[in-house]
Amino acid sequence: MTKIRNEVPSAVRATWLANFDAEKNNIFAAFQSTKIVLSRTIYQALMFDFSCHIRIYFGVTDNGLPKIIAVPSYQLDESDIETGEKAWDNIYRADCIYDLYENRVATIQEAKNWTANWNTRSANELFVSSFLIPRSNMIDIFENQNRDYALFDFGIKKEIKIMTQACSLSGTKDQNPVVGDNGLPCPPNCPIINFGDL
Repeated sequence: MTKIRNEVPSAVRATWLANFDAEKNNIFAAFQSTKIVLSRTIYQALMFDFSCHIRIYFGVTDNGLPKIIAVPSYQLDESDIETGEKAWDNIYRADCIYDLYENRVATIQEAKNWTANWNTRSANELFVSSFLIPRSNMIDIFENQNRDYALFDFGIKKEIKIMTQACSLSGTKDQNPVVGDNGLPCPPNCPIINFGDL
């Protein structure tokens, strides 16, 4: 299989997944049992006007159901003076906010409510608020491999990791997949604003 820039070797991936599983009591159970799948259709909609990365946010409905929200995100030229972290900004245009669990456009108000619920309940959770997924990972799956679906799943090294690979509509992983890494968690790699500021 062709190597990609952010590829995770299978032995490393196995270790990260085992570490994640060992922390299952500290992770919102609904995110362990509900697969996160991004379709080529939504990817193309997110990228239609922008050559961006994708940021996913964790959310929870008022009824306690998990939500994953995807928006385009791009890197700004400036960095944080104190930490040196790169600055990011998101695109919150009405047609660029997607609910990945229902495969539909979400409103800004829905996204605000879901992420606010997540932030309220996540104090005792291992999960962060969001992840930035590198555009190169999506290009590899949707363009280089010409697949229709990408699966996001999680591991732990010293911090929580997010990995990408091609999958079926139901989230079944490809055999011998190319797995991408280098997703950036928030915190510390956060956009200038978040849904709560809108």
